[in-house]
Parts: sequence; structure tokens; C-alpha cells
Amino acid sequence: MNMFKWIVIPAFAVAACKDPPSPPEQASESTRTGHVPTPTAVEPREAASAERRGKASPNADSTKFPFGYYDVSGRGAALDFCQVLRDRPGIECDTGERVIRWDGILDLGYAGTGQMSDANGDGRGDFCRCVGDAPSVRFSCLLASSDGFAKEQFGFDPPGRRDCDALNTPKDPPPAPTPVPATRDPQTAQPTSQPPSSCTPGNTSSCSCGAARGQMLCDARGRFGPC
Repeated sequence: MNMFKWIVIPAFAVAACKDPPSPPEQASESTRTGHVPTPTAVEPREAASAERRGKASPNADSTKFPFGYYDVSGRGAALDFCQVLRDRPGIECDTGERVIRWDGILDLGYAGTGQMSDANGDGRGDFCRCVGDAPSVRFSCLLASSDGFAKEQFGFDPPGRRDCDALNTPKDPPPAPTPVPATRDPQTAQPTSQPPSSCTPGNTSSCSCGAARGQMLCDARGRFGPC
């Protein structure tokens, strides 16, 4: 007897066992149009800041402090040009967007002591310098804020600053002139008056010799004779 039997499986059943076809892959933009998109350029922050950089005024006095770039607007970079102008008193800083100005008779302080530093810790440069008279010279600041400069030019004295100590140190007085010893009359031992070192011929001058007083005559050489 034959032990094997043939089993007939319908064709549609075999087809049903196959994996379903994958969906067609979508074409990318570069495949459809033939154009590769350019990445969007991001402007560097430094370049954006450079556009808002202040400028010096034609009337700026470069011989006086301040004259240069500082940070009075609090942007974290020295982009504001601060200067003293020739045609008006005070100080002004051009931020590139606006001009911050302090009008009035500004005390620029002692030469070489000016600073544009953050005196009160708000991130803005303040105009500071040594002012006053010895022995009370002090380091005082005109503060900058978001609204511009403060009204009072001596509005803030940073505590603990010793920038002006040298200006309060007393200087040694000039040496006293050496006294000229007086001559003495050999008989009375009394001081005698000293005639001038030169004179006009013919002129006379009073003199004394001990208790006696007399006149000296200026000779042709321009020197006084004996008393």
C-alpha cells in the first residue's frame, strides 16, 4: 500500500500567504524638483551688535577723558562711544541707537584719574574720577542707567576705593632758606647792616656801625664804600 498522499492546496491560498507589497517611497524635494534647498543663514550676534556701534562726534575733544568705546547701555560689550564735546559742557555717549547726554558744567576731576567703570554693579559704565581738595579728595561717580545719566554728577562714591589716596598725601614742605650771617663790628661786636651787592654810582644808602649810623656812597664801580 502507498503511504504517501498528495495534498492539493489551491493557488489563491498560496498567494494569500505572501507579504503585502511595500508602499512606494516618496520622492524628496531635491528628487522632485532637482533643486537642493540652501540652509537658512543665521546672522552672527556679533555682526548684529556691530550695526549698533556708536560713533565719535566731529566736535569731540580727544584730549579729554572720556574718549573711546565703553558700555553705558549695559549690552555687555564696549559699543558706546563716550566723549566730551568742545562746543558744549558735559559728556555724551552715542550707543548707535540713541545719544545719552549729561548737560552741565562737568567736573572732569584730576588729570589721569578718570574711569568709565561699573561703580554700582548694574552692568553699566559710570563716569568716575578723583574730585575735591586735599586732604578730602575722593573717588566720585556720575552714574549711568537705562534712562541715561543721573542728575547728580557726584551722586555715588564707591566704598573702599583708594584711587585718590596719593592726592591726599601731604607733601614735604620746601626747605627753609639758609640765613646769611651778619657781620660784626670788630670793636663793639655789634651786627652791622649789609649793603646791597650792587648800586648806582653816586647813590647813597644808610648804614650802621654799632650804635653809630651814617651814609655809604656808591662808587664808580657800582659798590658802596665804607660806612
